[in-house]
Amino acid sequence: MEESKEESRIIVLNSNIFFSSLIKEESFTRAALLFLKDTTNFKFLIPKTVITEFKLHVGEIARKSKLTTSGVLFGFEKLLENVEQTNELDLKEEIKESRKYVKDENDIPFVAVALKHKPSFILTYNKKDYKIQKLKKLDILVLTPKEALDLIGVEKLELKTKEKRKRNLLSYLSKIKMFIKK
Repeated sequence: MEESKEESRIIVLNSNIFFSSLIKEESFTRAALLFLKDTTNFKFLIPKTVITEFKLHVGEIARKSKLTTSGVLFGFEKLLENVEQTNELDLKEEIKESRKYVKDENDIPFVAVALKHKPSFILTYNKKDYKIQKLKKLDILVLTPKEALDLIGVEKLELKTKEKRKRNLLSYLSKIKMFIKK
């Protein structure tokens, strides 16, 4: 990918990326997210509905992660650092347009943010909920964290196998010392 084009790219983070990152402290998802945030020139955005959804599920996340609620809140705040929040009220036209590109209406806000800031990526584990080919024509790619790392060329970290990828990203995670208080 060209350097100048990379600088203008946006990554819209789906809430499942945040929740996965919080549930397991040393997860591939958290390491990949932190790596992307720390080593790329991408701008990270979320619709404010992610905050609302998080508040609805904080107890479940705490139970699954075996953390206290305050530990989960701390981790969520750390993950939100340098992530811009977009108010859906500012996206009325994009929200109308987004309905054409999703199979699950809960994903409309993510597409709306991506439409507003094209070219962009939507980082998610629920790719099946998006009409990927239609979005691709609009210069919006729907990617998993692994696909995002592959796209930006993380082969320099020797991430050839799943185990090597996880080991290298976990090593990166420990270097930046972003651990949630238990």
